Amino acid sequence: MSEDGWLSNLAGSYNKKRLRLPPSAPLMSLGRPSFWGLINPQWSLCSKGRRQSPINIEPDKLLFDRHLRPVVVDKHKTHYVNIREKNNKIKPTWFVT
Repeated sequence: MSEDGWLSNLAGSYNKKRLRLPPSAPLMSLGRPSFWGLINPQWSLCSKGRRQSPINIEPDKLLFDRHLRPVVVDKHKTHYVNIREKNNKIKPTWFVT
């Protein structure tokens, strides 16, 4: 998939002149996702700081699981998330508009 393809899937329509990404950069290697604030106006603060994302990730609490599937990010507004725990596994369900 071309760079425009994955970004279009993530962001919908966007202004290529305002949005600068490394060529062929996979989403997970961006390191400093400065474009988050351009995707959704409610995430505008994500473009103001360093190493910002719309998800509060606490590195000291991360646990590697090689069986996890890739995260699919959606530009829509999230109303709430329902998190269930069963047999020591957590399953979040995101509800969006």
